[in-house]
Amino acid sequence: MTHLIEENKFEELKKVLANSTEYKVHTYLLDVLNDKTVEIDGESFSAERYQEEFLEGLQIFEALIKY
Repeated sequence: MTHLIEENKFEELKKVLANSTEYKVHTYLLDVLNDKTVEIDGESFSAERYQEEFLEGLQIFEALIKY
């Protein structure tokens, strides 16, 4: 996904995110890209996968800031 951000291919990124079921953070990013309101609270992410979700979100965030 980060390569799509690097190449500024956000329409393709939206398609990938729409088909992603691996991380909840992908759903939230898709909502943001589609100008939807996103509300995240303490129960938005599974406690068992929180660290994985955080790292995935961090990688995406770093790509967005860089490019």
